[in-house]
Amino acid sequence: MRLNRTKLAFFFISLLFILPGLAMSQAASVKIRQYVVDNANVFDAGTELELTRILTELEQATNGVQFVVFTEAQIPSDTTLEERTLSLAEENGIGKQGADNGVLLYLATEDRQYRWEVGYGMESTLNTPLLGRLSRQYMVPDFQAGNYGLGILKGIDAASKVILGSTDPDIVKLQSGDAGSASEISTGNIIIFSIIVLLALIMGIMRFFFMTRAVIRLASGKSKKEDKVFQDVATLILLGSLGGRRGGRGGFGGGGFGGFSGGGGSFGGGGFGGRFINC
Repeated sequence: MRLNRTKLAFFFISLLFILPGLAMSQAASVKIRQYVVDNANVFDAGTELELTRILTELEQATNGVQFVVFTEAQIPSDTTLEERTLSLAEENGIGKQGADNGVLLYLATEDRQYRWEVGYGMESTLNTPLLGRLSRQYMVPDFQAGNYGLGILKGIDAASKVILGSTDPDIVKLQSGDAGSASEISTGNIIIFSIIVLLALIMGIMRFFFMTRAVIRLASGKSKKEDKVFQDVATLILLGSLGGRRGGRGGFGGGGFGGFSGGGGSFGGGGFGGRFINC
């Protein structure tokens, strides 16, 4: 009876790690087949048509820069903003393989969060300080007023002009910015990112330690050989659960979605995102 209880407890603890990983995989499995995916219904027909025109002409005028807009009401549960956008970008291979010139602009209206996900090949053009200034100047004011469609249209228009090297005075000013402010923004982002990574690492180590001990203790009273088996299985479960959560970062498929040429761009988490409060 003691053995059956131990196995049952071990089974339920295993589910705690496996199920979130499966949920993450399902949430990330979205096929993007057009420039504008408006699941949150923030665009009227005219705005969506204008966005599609801008993004189509951008890809044609550049070395195949692929730019996608994706909206939804909420970020899927058990998924962070960064995980969601990176999974969407990589799984759909936004951008040309080798050029890595894909860009994704994501908005979750009910969560009031947005993010630019930028491919490796675009990180120097759409760098973090620039995207921060662009977002605050062109998008956030409209987001706060509930004008999501207009905010995205303004942001896309400005970003496309940056990519095309526009000499528009407003775009030139946006790109130059204030050296001091840009430096502060960049330094601040590095510090915040470092703290988040450190905390995540500490929590991950603690999770490994305490949950592995808990599983091993459930197996107490058995032979050393049985204890070793439980320990090995527990470690595999923990590693597998973490792998499931980050699976979207490991690989990506080629294009294959209508209206786009090529596909298979690579992303490394570069970009900019934030929250906003409605007025």
